[in-house]
Amino acid sequence: MADKERERRVYLALKNVFLGKDAKMRQSKVVRAFIEKNLTQIDIKDLIKDYNIDNVCTTAQELLKARVFESTAAAKVRFPEIFAVTPAQSAAREASKAKAAKAEAKAIHVAVQDKTPDAFHSGLSHIYVGNRVESPTPPAEPEPEDPQPSRQSSPTGSDRYVPSLFPVYLPMRVQHRLLVKVQTSLEQACFDFAQRTMPELLQDKEWDCPEAVELSVWASAFLRRQCEFTKKLAAASNNAAGKPLDVLLRSVADIRHTAVHRIRVSAEGIERFVHDAESFATRLGDGGDDVSCVSLLKKLRHETRSTIEEIERNKDVLGAKLEETRKRIATQRAELDQLEQVAITEMLREDSEYQVFAGANLERAIMESEETALAVTIDDVTVESSSVTAGPIDTGADGIDSDADEEGREERGREEGDNNVEQFENPMAGESLADGFLSHQEKPQHLSRIWKILFA
Repeated sequence: MADKERERRVYLALKNVFLGKDAKMRQSKVVRAFIEKNLTQIDIKDLIKDYNIDNVCTTAQELLKARVFESTAAAKVRFPEIFAVTPAQSAAREASKAKAAKAEAKAIHVAVQDKTPDAFHSGLSHIYVGNRVESPTPPAEPEPEDPQPSRQSSPTGSDRYVPSLFPVYLPMRVQHRLLVKVQTSLEQACFDFAQRTMPELLQDKEWDCPEAVELSVWASAFLRRQCEFTKKLAAASNNAAGKPLDVLLRSVADIRHTAVHRIRVSAEGIERFVHDAESFATRLGDGGDDVSCVSLLKKLRHETRSTIEEIERNKDVLGAKLEETRKRIATQRAELDQLEQVAITEMLREDSEYQVFAGANLERAIMESEETALAVTIDDVTVESSSVTAGPIDTGADGIDSDADEEGREERGREEGDNNVEQFENPMAGESLADGFLSHQEKPQHLSRIWKILFA
């Protein structure tokens, strides 16, 4: 199972590397050198990152030997899951084809009405759309584009707009060359048929060679002579079953208009033109150059069908490759989303921690300022209390000698000390420590100053 998954990954990554003659490589050294030459491609770089260069080269060599890179048909046999189409995808493709066919028919009708207003494409003409014949209508105004392009759903959950790869279109150069080849082949077949069965028509119109008449003119001439033309076909046993003759004639005329006016047509429309041309040529010819015309148109039809199928399978591969890439991107996106969520959580955690840290610093600063303010207040109160309790000293102006003054001061000191000791030993019984330093008249003033400093 692991080998199968690796093979599928290798095929998707290297499909557009081993193209044409490069898909015929077989030697291991050449294969490795070619892969290393394309290492700048993201798909190949991711592939080697997952499986390493040796395993990738070995697997690529095995797929080359199995001719898987030479044809999408071979790849479809080996990897059917890559080419699987869901019912929703199938319905979307059919809708795109129908829309393209309608737009192409309208473009042809407008081109013909503007540049070749003949009887065939005026009152008698019809527009061929798919398997229906519709009456002509005046060209309508172009439908407005959707303001918001439809978004392609994806198992990855992404709603990013992905342009549709359908319907299939051939390169304009190839389309034009193919239709010109079909046109000239049918003009030759029509001229040969008229020479065999309707020579009077050639004489009347003075058509002396196939190049003298455009294909649309042949279709118009045959349609005007439909009864005679039908009898000639029946007489030649060429009135085979299939689409009605008038439908074939109008389709044949549209081949000329598409080629001349360079109208871009889907690959399915081109294939329908070639198929109708083959059917018409088959009814016209029964030998000679007509057989070679039928054979040529049949070969062109098969080649056109094969090319369209190859393009469609390649589109399937591209779609599968895109889904592989989108799945990897979705996985990476989920991982990045998870990393983003972790980063957000970490940011919130660090923010919360720093808030706590900053708050603690602020709280510590507040506490330090409170302690400093309290210490300053107590110092101020102590200084003021000391200045109040120490009264003025009488220096003997009244005739008392210094010895008596000294004894009086010692006595007062002993009395104040006894009072202070008593207040410290029993503070509840007496006044507070501050009361011991301050008189009753001075206490309110100093207490007010303390409160102002503490709660400033």
